[in-house]
Amino acid sequence: MNKKAVPTAAAVRELAILTGAVAIIAAAVYFFLVPSHASVSSISGLGIVLANFVPLPLSAITMILNVVLLVIGFLTCGREFGAKTVYTSILLPAFIGLFERLFPNLGSLTDSQELDVLCYILVVSVGLSILFNRNASSGGLDIVAKIMNKYLHMDLGKAMSLSGMCVALSAALVYDKKTVVLSVLGTYFNGLVLDHFIFDNNIKRRVCIITGKEEELRRFIIEDLHSGATVYESYGAYNMQKRREIITIVDKSEYQKLDIYKRIAALENMDELSDMKDELSDRYGSVPSCADNLLMIALIKSKAHKLGMIEIKGGVAHQESGTAVWRTVMTVYPKAELDPDAIKKLLDEYGGAIQMRVDANPAFIWTVTKKKFTNAKEYLKGLNALMDVFIERLTVK
Repeated sequence: MNKKAVPTAAAVRELAILTGAVAIIAAAVYFFLVPSHASVSSISGLGIVLANFVPLPLSAITMILNVVLLVIGFLTCGREFGAKTVYTSILLPAFIGLFERLFPNLGSLTDSQELDVLCYILVVSVGLSILFNRNASSGGLDIVAKIMNKYLHMDLGKAMSLSGMCVALSAALVYDKKTVVLSVLGTYFNGLVLDHFIFDNNIKRRVCIITGKEEELRRFIIEDLHSGATVYESYGAYNMQKRREIITIVDKSEYQKLDIYKRIAALENMDELSDMKDELSDRYGSVPSCADNLLMIALIKSKAHKLGMIEIKGGVAHQESGTAVWRTVMTVYPKAELDPDAIKKLLDEYGGAIQMRVDANPAFIWTVTKKKFTNAKEYLKGLNALMDVFIERLTVK
């Protein structure tokens, strides 16, 4: 019961944070962007221009545009848009509609078009930075950018800038030169301020990491990030337990990669893996099959670590009558706390499919000749399921 309560509480908290961030964005649009008539880098900005041609409120126009873009996105890019993007895309126009009812015919709060645009940039950057740091987006132009990324092979950042500038220039269809200039400048400075809110590109951060997966993390920093690291021995102040900590200096992109790696390494079940795939899709687009396999490998390694396994080697050993024979060797730490009686019972139940090597480097050997493992993805799913059986049956209660 407690195990289910924790994820539920976390999900409710995540939902509340996303809702609050979208409310901030909607407030910035309604109270500052609408009175300024500027179309600053957003679907709402395009809606302000279209409101001059379509007899509908801004909330309705924004809702229609977001739904149409979501449909086009699903048709062209498949399931690259996670639940968070769908949720925020629908919630934003809903909040704008609420403000339209509560504050009808609202004029400028600053009595200045320039100050309205400035206030919009500052307020909307707060909301967007919260969404981005929760691995979510507000939909709209983010969907356009992902479509451009897939079919025009354009970098996501450049696609966002191009689509945002097109929206800004659309103000020329209705408004005067001053409004068009404010829209273009607002789009440019909005990107700068947002980048500053999230993480300044030029800032280097000193990161201290204490983890049970020290060797894997050290190799990731050196081999994947191509960065340096220093390992220190330290003692916890509470119980004076000896530990090793890794110190590394990273920039913005390296920090984001390190954060993602840390979270992938901490995966414990299929639900967490699915959530991670959704977040990666929201931020970077579709997850390729090779990356999908890497996520599954990370989950398997996490479970193996709980079992005291220090190495897993596996794959197709040979072909037998046209059927692939998959052989996996799972080396176990000699002092791993596993139930010997449960091991014997499990080996008997699997009837030779699982064997135990008993020497200086004890290991489980799993051999499968079933045709269902026709590719690496299916094999990894089978290995993950076996790890669940091991954890359930072999760990000392």
